[in-house]
Amino acid sequence: GFKQLLLGYAATLRAGGDVVHYLQRQTEIMLRERVSQVRMVGERVAMLLEAYMAMMLLTSMTMYVMYVVNAALAQAGMGLAGGEFQFVLFSYIVMPMLSGLFIYVADLMQPKYPVYDARPYYVFFAAGLPATLFLFASMALPFMVPEPLSTALQTAFAPLASLTKALTGALKLGRGYESGVGMVVAMSAGLVPAIVAEAYSSAKFSGIQYGLTRFLRDLVEVRKTGMSPEKCIITLKDRDYGRFTPYLRDVARQVGWGVPLGEIFQRFARGMKNWFALISMYLLTESIEVGGGMPETLEALASYAETLEQVEREKRATLRPLILMPYVGALIITVVVIVLIGFMGSMLRFAGQAISEAQLINMFMPPVILNSYIMGLAAGKIGSERVAAGFKHALLLTLSNLAAMMVGPAIVSGLMPKI
Repeated sequence: GFKQLLLGYAATLRAGGDVVHYLQRQTEIMLRERVSQVRMVGERVAMLLEAYMAMMLLTSMTMYVMYVVNAALAQAGMGLAGGEFQFVLFSYIVMPMLSGLFIYVADLMQPKYPVYDARPYYVFFAAGLPATLFLFASMALPFMVPEPLSTALQTAFAPLASLTKALTGALKLGRGYESGVGMVVAMSAGLVPAIVAEAYSSAKFSGIQYGLTRFLRDLVEVRKTGMSPEKCIITLKDRDYGRFTPYLRDVARQVGWGVPLGEIFQRFARGMKNWFALISMYLLTESIEVGGGMPETLEALASYAETLEQVEREKRATLRPLILMPYVGALIITVVVIVLIGFMGSMLRFAGQAISEAQLINMFMPPVILNSYIMGLAAGKIGSERVAAGFKHALLLTLSNLAAMMVGPAIVSGLMPKI
Protein backbone atom coordinates (compact mmCIF):
# COMPACT_ATOMS: atom_id res chain seq x y z
CA GLY A 1 0.00 0.00 0.00
CA PHE A 2 0.86 3.68 0.06
CA LYS A 3 2.18 3.40 3.63
CA GLN A 4 4.68 0.71 2.68
CA LEU A 5 5.78 2.76 -0.33
CA LEU A 6 6.57 5.78 1.85
CA LEU A 7 8.32 3.66 4.49
CA GLY A 8 10.48 2.03 1.84
CA TYR A 9 11.24 5.40 0.29
CA ALA A 10 12.29 6.83 3.67
CA ALA A 11 14.46 3.79 4.43
CA THR A 12 16.17 4.03 1.05
CA LEU A 13 16.74 7.76 1.52
CA ARG A 14 18.25 7.29 5.00
CA ALA A 15 20.53 4.53 3.76
CA GLY A 16 21.77 6.68 0.90
CA GLY A 17 20.35 4.36 -1.73
CA ASP A 18 19.14 5.15 -5.22
CA VAL A 19 15.63 6.48 -4.59
CA VAL A 20 14.95 6.89 -8.30
CA HIS A 21 15.63 3.22 -8.93
CA TYR A 22 13.51 2.34 -5.90
CA LEU A 23 10.53 4.31 -7.20
CA GLN A 24 10.92 2.81 -10.66
CA ARG A 25 10.93 -0.69 -9.23
CA GLN A 26 7.90 0.04 -7.06
CA THR A 27 6.08 1.39 -10.10
CA GLU A 28 6.82 -1.79 -12.04
CA ILE A 29 5.68 -3.95 -9.12
CA MET A 30 2.41 -2.06 -8.70
CA LEU A 31 1.64 -2.23 -12.41
CA ARG A 32 2.48 -5.95 -12.46
CA GLU A 33 0.18 -6.57 -9.49
CA ARG A 34 -2.62 -4.73 -11.27
CA VAL A 35 -2.23 -6.94 -14.34
CA SER A 36 -2.31 -10.05 -12.13
CA GLN A 37 -5.54 -8.84 -10.52
CA VAL A 38 -7.16 -8.30 -13.91
CA ARG A 39 -6.09 -11.77 -15.08
CA MET A 40 -7.46 -13.35 -11.90
CA VAL A 41 -10.77 -11.52 -12.32
CA GLY A 42 -11.06 -12.86 -15.87
CA GLU A 43 -10.63 -16.45 -14.68
CA ARG A 44 -13.20 -16.01 -11.90
CA VAL A 45 -15.70 -14.37 -14.22
CA ALA A 46 -15.43 -17.28 -16.66
CA MET A 47 -16.20 -19.70 -13.83
CA LEU A 48 -19.10 -17.50 -12.68
CA LEU A 49 -20.62 -17.41 -16.17
CA GLU A 50 -20.36 -21.19 -16.46
CA ALA A 51 -22.04 -21.64 -13.07
CA TYR A 52 -24.78 -19.14 -13.94
CA MET A 53 -25.60 -20.76 -17.25
CA ALA A 54 -25.59 -24.27 -15.78
CA MET A 55 -27.84 -23.31 -12.89
CA MET A 56 -30.29 -21.28 -14.99
CA LEU A 57 -30.62 -23.85 -17.75
CA LEU A 58 -30.91 -26.90 -15.52
CA THR A 59 -33.29 -25.21 -13.09
CA SER A 60 -35.47 -23.78 -15.85
CA MET A 61 -35.60 -27.05 -17.75
CA THR A 62 -36.49 -29.12 -14.69
CA MET A 63 -39.15 -26.78 -13.34
CA TYR A 64 -40.80 -26.06 -16.69
CA VAL A 65 -41.08 -29.77 -17.46
CA MET A 66 -42.67 -30.39 -14.07
CA TYR A 67 -45.13 -27.51 -14.45
CA VAL A 68 -46.06 -28.41 -18.04
CA VAL A 69 -46.78 -32.03 -17.14
CA ASN A 70 -48.75 -31.06 -14.04
CA ALA A 71 -50.77 -28.39 -15.87
CA ALA A 72 -51.59 -30.75 -18.74
CA LEU A 73 -52.69 -33.54 -16.40
CA ALA A 74 -54.71 -31.08 -14.31
CA GLN A 75 -56.61 -29.94 -17.40
CA ALA A 76 -57.39 -33.57 -18.22
CA GLY A 77 -58.58 -34.18 -14.65
CA MET A 78 -55.70 -36.54 -13.92
CA GLY A 79 -53.34 -34.32 -11.92
CA LEU A 80 -53.17 -31.82 -9.10
CA ALA A 81 -54.64 -28.43 -9.87
CA GLY A 82 -53.82 -25.18 -8.13
CA GLY A 83 -50.14 -24.91 -9.07
CA GLU A 84 -50.55 -21.58 -10.89
CA PHE A 85 -49.40 -19.52 -7.93
CA GLN A 86 -46.21 -21.55 -7.51
CA PHE A 87 -45.55 -21.27 -11.25
CA VAL A 88 -45.97 -17.49 -11.22
CA LEU A 89 -43.77 -17.24 -8.12
CA PHE A 90 -41.03 -19.33 -9.69
CA SER A 91 -41.13 -17.85 -13.21
CA TYR A 92 -41.70 -14.17 -12.51
CA ILE A 93 -39.96 -13.73 -9.14
CA VAL A 94 -37.51 -16.51 -8.24
CA MET A 95 -35.78 -16.84 -11.63
CA PRO A 96 -35.32 -13.06 -12.17
CA MET A 97 -34.04 -12.76 -8.60
CA LEU A 98 -31.44 -15.48 -9.27
CA SER A 99 -30.25 -13.58 -12.34
CA GLY A 100 -30.11 -10.39 -10.28
CA LEU A 101 -28.07 -12.22 -7.64
CA PHE A 102 -25.50 -13.30 -10.21
CA ILE A 103 -25.34 -9.75 -11.59
CA TYR A 104 -24.63 -8.52 -8.06
CA VAL A 105 -21.95 -11.19 -7.48
CA ALA A 106 -20.30 -10.30 -10.80
CA ASP A 107 -20.30 -6.64 -9.79
CA LEU A 108 -18.53 -7.54 -6.53
CA MET A 109 -15.90 -9.59 -8.35
CA GLN A 110 -15.14 -7.18 -11.17
CA PRO A 111 -13.00 -4.04 -10.85
CA LYS A 112 -14.84 -0.79 -10.19
CA TYR A 113 -14.08 2.15 -12.46
CA PRO A 114 -15.07 5.63 -11.25
CA VAL A 115 -15.61 6.82 -14.81
CA TYR A 116 -18.02 5.22 -17.27
CA ASP A 117 -20.56 6.33 -19.84
CA ALA A 118 -24.00 6.30 -18.20
CA ARG A 119 -25.90 7.58 -21.24
CA PRO A 120 -27.08 4.10 -22.36
CA TYR A 121 -28.69 3.63 -18.93
CA TYR A 122 -30.35 7.05 -19.11
CA VAL A 123 -31.77 6.18 -22.53
CA PHE A 124 -32.97 2.80 -21.29
CA PHE A 125 -34.77 4.12 -18.22
CA ALA A 126 -36.09 7.27 -19.92
CA ALA A 127 -37.26 5.76 -23.21
CA GLY A 128 -36.71 2.01 -23.41
CA LEU A 129 -38.31 0.86 -20.17
CA PRO A 130 -41.48 3.00 -20.51
CA ALA A 131 -41.89 1.80 -24.10
CA THR A 132 -41.48 -1.81 -22.98
CA LEU A 133 -44.07 -1.46 -20.22
CA PHE A 134 -46.59 0.24 -22.52
CA LEU A 135 -46.18 -2.31 -25.31
CA PHE A 136 -46.36 -5.16 -22.81
CA ALA A 137 -49.62 -3.80 -21.40
CA SER A 138 -51.10 -3.35 -24.88
CA MET A 139 -49.67 -6.27 -26.90
CA ALA A 140 -48.97 -9.12 -24.45
CA LEU A 141 -51.03 -8.62 -21.28
CA PRO A 142 -54.44 -8.71 -23.06
CA PHE A 143 -53.70 -12.31 -24.06
CA MET A 144 -52.26 -13.40 -20.71
CA VAL A 145 -55.08 -12.50 -18.32
CA PRO A 146 -58.39 -14.40 -18.04
CA GLU A 147 -61.78 -13.21 -19.17
CA PRO A 148 -63.42 -10.70 -18.90
CA LEU A 149 -60.24 -8.68 -18.30
CA SER A 150 -58.72 -10.02 -21.52
CA THR A 151 -61.60 -8.69 -23.63
CA ALA A 152 -61.52 -5.34 -21.83
CA LEU A 153 -57.79 -4.89 -22.48
CA GLN A 154 -58.09 -5.97 -26.11
CA THR A 155 -60.84 -3.40 -26.56
CA ALA A 156 -58.86 -0.66 -24.80
CA PHE A 157 -55.73 -1.35 -26.87
CA ALA A 158 -57.52 -2.52 -30.00
CA PRO A 159 -54.97 -1.33 -32.63
CA LEU A 160 -51.94 -2.87 -30.90
CA ALA A 161 -53.81 -6.02 -29.87
CA SER A 162 -54.89 -6.43 -33.49
CA LEU A 163 -51.29 -5.94 -34.56
CA THR A 164 -50.24 -8.77 -32.25
CA LYS A 165 -52.84 -11.07 -33.82
CA ALA A 166 -51.73 -10.03 -37.30
CA LEU A 167 -48.07 -10.72 -36.52
CA THR A 168 -48.96 -14.09 -35.04
CA GLY A 169 -50.88 -15.00 -38.17
CA ALA A 170 -48.11 -13.72 -40.45
CA LEU A 171 -45.63 -15.97 -38.64
CA LYS A 172 -48.02 -18.89 -39.17
CA LEU A 173 -48.34 -19.48 -35.44
CA GLY A 174 -51.54 -20.86 -33.96
CA ARG A 175 -53.68 -19.70 -31.07
CA GLY A 176 -51.88 -19.28 -27.79
CA TYR A 177 -48.76 -17.68 -29.26
CA GLU A 178 -50.17 -14.14 -29.15
CA SER A 179 -48.77 -13.45 -25.67
CA GLY A 180 -45.32 -14.70 -26.68
CA VAL A 181 -45.25 -12.62 -29.86
CA GLY A 182 -46.43 -9.58 -27.92
CA MET A 183 -43.69 -10.11 -25.33
CA VAL A 184 -41.03 -10.34 -28.04
CA VAL A 185 -42.23 -7.12 -29.70
CA ALA A 186 -42.44 -5.25 -26.38
CA MET A 187 -39.01 -6.36 -25.18
CA SER A 188 -37.30 -5.79 -28.53
CA ALA A 189 -38.78 -2.35 -29.17
CA GLY A 190 -37.79 -1.14 -25.71
CA LEU A 191 -34.19 -2.30 -26.17
CA VAL A 192 -33.52 -0.61 -29.51
CA PRO A 193 -32.91 2.96 -28.17
CA ALA A 194 -30.55 1.67 -25.46
CA ILE A 195 -28.68 -0.50 -27.96
CA VAL A 196 -28.17 2.51 -30.24
CA ALA A 197 -26.85 4.58 -27.31
CA GLU A 198 -24.54 1.75 -26.23
CA ALA A 199 -23.25 1.27 -29.78
CA TYR A 200 -22.50 4.99 -30.04
CA SER A 201 -20.69 4.96 -26.69
CA SER A 202 -18.64 1.89 -27.63
CA ALA A 203 -17.74 3.33 -31.02
CA LYS A 204 -16.56 6.55 -29.39
CA PHE A 205 -14.62 5.24 -26.39
CA SER A 206 -13.86 1.52 -26.66
CA GLY A 207 -11.21 1.77 -29.39
CA ILE A 208 -9.18 4.42 -27.58
CA GLN A 209 -7.27 1.86 -25.51
CA TYR A 210 -5.80 0.15 -28.57
CA GLY A 211 -4.57 3.39 -30.12
CA LEU A 212 -3.24 4.74 -26.82
CA THR A 213 -1.24 1.56 -26.23
CA ARG A 214 0.40 1.86 -29.67
CA PHE A 215 1.12 5.52 -28.99
CA LEU A 216 2.84 4.80 -25.66
CA ARG A 217 5.09 2.19 -27.26
CA ASP A 218 6.07 4.58 -30.08
CA LEU A 219 6.63 7.35 -27.53
CA VAL A 220 9.12 5.16 -25.64
CA GLU A 221 11.07 4.34 -28.79
CA VAL A 222 11.21 7.97 -29.94
CA ARG A 223 12.14 9.14 -26.43
CA LYS A 224 15.15 6.80 -26.44
CA THR A 225 16.65 8.90 -29.24
CA GLY A 226 17.12 11.75 -26.74
CA MET A 227 14.26 13.87 -27.99
CA SER A 228 12.28 15.73 -25.30
CA PRO A 229 8.91 14.21 -24.32
CA GLU A 230 7.02 17.25 -25.61
CA LYS A 231 8.81 17.06 -28.95
CA CYS A 232 8.08 13.31 -29.12
CA ILE A 233 4.35 13.98 -28.73
CA ILE A 234 4.41 16.60 -31.49
CA THR A 235 6.38 14.25 -33.75
CA LEU A 236 3.92 11.36 -33.30
CA LYS A 237 0.76 13.40 -33.90
CA ASP A 238 0.69 12.63 -37.63
CA ARG A 239 0.63 8.85 -37.15
CA ASP A 240 -2.61 6.89 -37.23
CA TYR A 241 -3.69 5.58 -33.82
CA GLY A 242 -7.31 4.88 -34.64
CA ARG A 243 -9.87 6.54 -32.38
CA PHE A 244 -7.11 7.99 -30.21
CA THR A 245 -5.72 10.05 -33.13
CA PRO A 246 -7.98 13.14 -32.75
CA TYR A 247 -7.23 13.28 -29.02
CA LEU A 248 -3.49 13.01 -29.68
CA ARG A 249 -3.56 15.79 -32.27
CA ASP A 250 -5.43 18.03 -29.85
CA VAL A 251 -2.85 17.29 -27.12
CA ALA A 252 0.05 17.90 -29.52
CA ARG A 253 -1.46 21.21 -30.64
CA GLN A 254 -1.71 22.41 -27.03
CA VAL A 255 1.83 21.23 -26.27
CA GLY A 256 3.04 23.27 -29.24
CA TRP A 257 1.27 26.32 -27.82
CA GLY A 258 3.06 25.89 -24.50
CA VAL A 259 0.03 24.89 -22.44
CA PRO A 260 1.07 23.14 -19.18
CA LEU A 261 0.63 19.37 -19.24
CA GLY A 262 -1.60 19.45 -16.16
CA GLU A 263 -4.04 21.75 -17.90
CA ILE A 264 -3.88 19.63 -21.05
CA PHE A 265 -4.85 16.58 -19.02
CA GLN A 266 -7.77 18.42 -17.44
CA ARG A 267 -9.08 19.29 -20.89
CA PHE A 268 -8.52 15.73 -22.08
CA ALA A 269 -10.44 14.36 -19.09
CA ARG A 270 -13.56 16.40 -19.87
CA GLY A 271 -16.05 14.10 -21.50
CA MET A 272 -13.65 11.15 -21.57
CA LYS A 273 -15.47 8.00 -20.38
CA ASN A 274 -12.63 5.52 -20.83
CA TRP A 275 -10.93 4.88 -17.48
CA PHE A 276 -7.86 3.25 -19.04
CA ALA A 277 -7.27 6.30 -21.24
CA LEU A 278 -7.68 8.65 -18.28
CA ILE A 279 -5.29 6.82 -15.97
CA SER A 280 -2.72 6.28 -18.74
CA MET A 281 -2.71 9.94 -19.73
CA TYR A 282 -2.54 10.97 -16.07
CA LEU A 283 0.50 8.75 -15.45
CA LEU A 284 2.08 10.01 -18.67
CA THR A 285 1.67 13.68 -17.78
CA GLU A 286 2.87 13.09 -14.20
CA SER A 287 5.93 11.15 -15.35
CA ILE A 288 6.84 13.99 -17.72
CA GLU A 289 6.12 16.88 -15.33
CA VAL A 290 7.64 15.32 -12.20
CA GLY A 291 10.17 12.82 -13.51
CA GLY A 292 11.14 14.42 -16.80
CA GLY A 293 9.70 11.57 -18.85
CA MET A 294 12.59 9.18 -18.28
CA PRO A 295 12.66 6.32 -20.83
CA GLU A 296 12.62 3.75 -18.01
CA THR A 297 9.39 5.15 -16.56
CA LEU A 298 7.74 5.42 -19.95
CA GLU A 299 8.85 1.86 -20.71
CA ALA A 300 7.12 0.61 -17.54
CA LEU A 301 3.93 2.47 -18.50
CA ALA A 302 3.97 1.16 -22.07
CA SER A 303 4.64 -2.40 -20.92
CA TYR A 304 1.77 -2.14 -18.45
CA ALA A 305 -0.59 -0.92 -21.16
CA GLU A 306 0.46 -3.69 -23.55
CA THR A 307 0.15 -6.41 -20.92
CA LEU A 308 -3.23 -5.14 -19.77
CA GLU A 309 -4.50 -5.07 -23.34
CA GLN A 310 -3.26 -8.63 -23.86
CA VAL A 311 -5.00 -9.80 -20.68
CA GLU A 312 -8.25 -8.16 -21.78
CA ARG A 313 -7.94 -9.85 -25.17
CA GLU A 314 -7.36 -13.23 -23.51
CA LYS A 315 -10.37 -12.68 -21.24
CA ARG A 316 -12.62 -11.88 -24.20
CA ALA A 317 -11.36 -14.96 -26.04
CA THR A 318 -12.11 -17.11 -22.98
CA LEU A 319 -15.62 -15.72 -22.51
CA ARG A 320 -16.59 -15.63 -26.19
CA PRO A 321 -17.56 -19.35 -26.42
CA LEU A 322 -19.42 -19.11 -23.10
CA ILE A 323 -21.55 -16.21 -24.36
CA LEU A 324 -23.10 -18.65 -26.86
CA MET A 325 -24.54 -20.72 -24.01
CA PRO A 326 -27.50 -18.38 -23.29
CA TYR A 327 -28.54 -18.52 -26.95
CA VAL A 328 -28.40 -22.31 -27.04
CA GLY A 329 -30.21 -22.48 -23.72
CA ALA A 330 -32.98 -20.10 -24.81
CA LEU A 331 -33.60 -22.10 -27.98
CA ILE A 332 -33.60 -25.42 -26.13
CA ILE A 333 -35.94 -24.28 -23.35
CA THR A 334 -38.46 -22.74 -25.76
CA VAL A 335 -38.48 -25.73 -28.10
CA VAL A 336 -38.68 -28.22 -25.22
CA VAL A 337 -41.68 -26.43 -23.68
CA ILE A 338 -43.52 -26.35 -27.03
CA VAL A 339 -42.67 -29.96 -27.85
CA LEU A 340 -43.62 -31.16 -24.38
CA ILE A 341 -47.01 -29.41 -24.55
CA GLY A 342 -47.62 -30.96 -27.96
CA PHE A 343 -46.51 -34.37 -26.69
CA MET A 344 -48.83 -34.20 -23.67
CA GLY A 345 -51.74 -33.12 -25.88
CA SER A 346 -51.11 -35.94 -28.33
CA MET A 347 -50.77 -38.59 -25.64
CA LEU A 348 -53.86 -37.45 -23.76
CA ARG A 349 -55.89 -37.42 -26.97
CA PHE A 350 -54.72 -40.96 -27.53
CA ALA A 351 -56.06 -41.77 -24.04
CA GLY A 352 -59.40 -40.17 -24.85
CA GLN A 353 -58.75 -36.92 -22.94
CA ALA A 354 -58.47 -33.35 -24.25
CA ILE A 355 -56.42 -30.36 -23.11
CA SER A 356 -56.14 -26.80 -24.37
CA GLU A 357 -52.64 -26.63 -25.85
CA ALA A 358 -53.19 -22.97 -26.74
CA GLN A 359 -53.89 -22.15 -23.10
CA LEU A 360 -50.73 -23.93 -21.93
CA ILE A 361 -48.56 -22.22 -24.56
CA ASN A 362 -50.11 -18.89 -23.65
CA MET A 363 -49.20 -19.60 -20.03
CA PHE A 364 -45.61 -20.76 -20.49
CA MET A 365 -44.19 -18.61 -23.31
CA PRO A 366 -44.16 -15.18 -21.56
CA PRO A 367 -41.99 -16.25 -18.56
CA VAL A 368 -39.59 -18.09 -20.87
CA ILE A 369 -39.12 -14.90 -22.91
CA LEU A 370 -38.83 -12.72 -19.80
CA ASN A 371 -36.11 -14.89 -18.28
CA SER A 372 -34.23 -15.01 -21.59
CA TYR A 373 -34.33 -11.21 -21.61
CA ILE A 374 -32.88 -11.01 -18.08
CA MET A 375 -30.38 -13.75 -18.92
CA GLY A 376 -29.05 -11.53 -21.71
CA LEU A 377 -28.53 -8.63 -19.29
CA ALA A 378 -26.70 -10.94 -16.87
CA ALA A 379 -24.52 -12.36 -19.65
CA GLY A 380 -23.55 -8.83 -20.69
CA LYS A 381 -22.63 -7.88 -17.13
CA ILE A 382 -20.62 -11.02 -16.47
CA GLY A 383 -18.92 -11.05 -19.86
CA SER A 384 -18.24 -7.34 -20.41
CA GLU A 385 -18.42 -5.81 -16.89
CA ARG A 386 -21.38 -3.62 -17.92
CA VAL A 387 -25.09 -4.35 -17.85
CA ALA A 388 -25.40 -2.03 -20.87
CA ALA A 389 -23.38 -4.55 -22.88
CA GLY A 390 -26.20 -7.02 -22.25
CA PHE A 391 -28.81 -4.97 -24.11
CA LYS A 392 -27.86 -6.50 -27.44
CA HIS A 393 -27.74 -9.99 -25.93
CA ALA A 394 -31.21 -9.48 -24.46
CA LEU A 395 -32.52 -8.42 -27.88
CA LEU A 396 -30.94 -11.37 -29.67
CA LEU A 397 -32.20 -13.79 -27.02
CA THR A 398 -35.79 -12.58 -27.35
CA LEU A 399 -35.52 -12.91 -31.12
CA SER A 400 -34.11 -16.41 -30.57
CA ASN A 401 -37.24 -17.21 -28.58
CA LEU A 402 -39.33 -16.01 -31.52
CA ALA A 403 -37.34 -18.23 -33.89
CA ALA A 404 -37.83 -21.17 -31.54
CA MET A 405 -41.58 -20.50 -31.44
CA MET A 406 -41.64 -20.67 -35.23
CA VAL A 407 -39.64 -23.91 -35.33
CA GLY A 408 -41.33 -25.63 -32.37
CA PRO A 409 -44.73 -26.37 -33.98
CA ALA A 410 -43.01 -27.90 -37.02
CA ILE A 411 -41.02 -30.20 -34.73
CA VAL A 412 -44.19 -31.18 -32.88
CA SER A 413 -46.06 -31.98 -36.08
CA GLY A 414 -43.15 -34.06 -37.32
CA LEU A 415 -42.65 -36.06 -34.13
CA MET A 416 -46.15 -36.58 -32.76
CA PRO A 417 -48.65 -39.04 -34.21
CA LYS A 418 -51.81 -37.68 -35.77
CA ILE A 419 -54.82 -38.64 -33.68
